[in-house]
Amino acid sequence: MVIETTSMTTYQNNLLLFKDLIDRYTIADLRSMIYDVKIKDSGACCYPAVQTLFSLMELLGRLLKHNIKDTEAFLVIFKKLGPEYTREIGTKLYDYFRNGIAHTSLAKAGVAVKKAGDSNFHLSNNGDHIDIQIMFENFLKVFNDIFDKKLKISRM
Repeated sequence: MVIETTSMTTYQNNLLLFKDLIDRYTIADLRSMIYDVKIKDSGACCYPAVQTLFSLMELLGRLLKHNIKDTEAFLVIFKKLGPEYTREIGTKLYDYFRNGIAHTSLAKAGVAVKKAGDSNFHLSNNGDHIDIQIMFENFLKVFNDIFDKKLKISRM
């Protein structure tokens, strides 16, 4: 994507470049993990997709609110994904997946991930189940909205 930067402020320019960087690398990787790697019992890139998405949500939470802890940064974005994405579920999932995968390469016991677009499965079992495809699609709406709003505010 070519970005026109000549009539923008430095802040707007940097914000668009940052969004483009995320789009071209992190979002592209997530799309590959979620849509291109075939669904199978094992090795379908579900855990790496969760880890990548949760890390990106944490990063964007810090863009919106500065000087907050990791879990809180994640929750800033998690709660924007929809009414079913509660603080309680987000805190639990962050601990189960983000901390579990980052430190031991495994999520904590009792949780499950799939990528089938299964809304009955997603956030079921008291939030212990994730359909990463659904979460990613919800995230993309929030992601674009965040940058649209930040750029609109900076133009005022």
